[in-house]
Amino acid sequence: MKINKAFIHTIKGIAIGLVLVVGISYVQAAWAPPTGAPSEGNNAPAPINVSSSNQAKEGWLLVGGTGTPISALDVSNGTDTAQAVADMALVTKTSRFVQTAKFGDLITGSTSGKVNVLGSEAKVNVGYGEIVLPAATPEKLNVRGSILSSDLQNDGPGFDLTLKGEADDWYPTMLCADTNGKIVLCRDLPGVPYVEEEYIPISVDLTPSNIAEATDTIGCNQDNYSFTTSISGTDTTPTYTWSIVKTAGPGVGIFWTPATFSGNSEDASFYRDNLSTRTYSITVTATDDEGNTDSDSSTINIQSVSWYETVELGGGASCPE
Repeated sequence: MKINKAFIHTIKGIAIGLVLVVGISYVQAAWAPPTGAPSEGNNAPAPINVSSSNQAKEGWLLVGGTGTPISALDVSNGTDTAQAVADMALVTKTSRFVQTAKFGDLITGSTSGKVNVLGSEAKVNVGYGEIVLPAATPEKLNVRGSILSSDLQNDGPGFDLTLKGEADDWYPTMLCADTNGKIVLCRDLPGVPYVEEEYIPISVDLTPSNIAEATDTIGCNQDNYSFTTSISGTDTTPTYTWSIVKTAGPGVGIFWTPATFSGNSEDASFYRDNLSTRTYSITVTATDDEGNTDSDSSTINIQSVSWYETVELGGGASCPE
């Protein structure tokens, strides 16, 4: 059976037409026309890149971490170790340092960092908050609290304002200004008389005095003494420590009353031995509120009962047994 050539050509034409129709329909369905002509503002923005062109970004930027930035430029990695390095930072409005701000070379440890506050109206307020402010007309430097300077360290005790009229009483803590306006210790200025503060040490003197016995009966058994002290070199009331040591004579124990002393003056009775003299060393130590101390000692001899009979009673009487 022979197929008509005209029929074959017709079939080919129909097939080619169907392929073209299907292809054109697919292309039209996948392609979206541009929303505007080239260079118009509705095109996709160019990405930030490493070129030398000036670049800008409308949204906030987080560098070093993931998540949502909390400021226009957020340098954070979530571990408080992210750093931003700049040769020069220009801040044109109020800035806030929530934590410590360090000035200097963090890499080499250099301490050459400086803070320059420029402008004739510039002021530095330390220790104030946004609610509590300095006076209505604050000075260039306003400090709410104390100021510490290692260059002003001294041995004290401090400047006594009542002595300001004394020409030779330049205390070690007086502050002066040199010709450049630098605050220094007055003693460091050339030509200023500086007299080292005279230190008067604490001094205690112990004076024993014998107390006459009221009766011979008492005198036969004991010898009474009064111990008084005088103190100098301190404006405070010192504490007193006493020591009583028998340095010679018979017997072991305490042969006096009261057994211990505590005040600045004491009266005591020392008991006689029948035949021998007893010698005692009495020492008092005074200590003031600043811990300064001084001691003084005195020696007394307590004669025996036989001595008392011979000397005090004249040898014509005897002490009762």
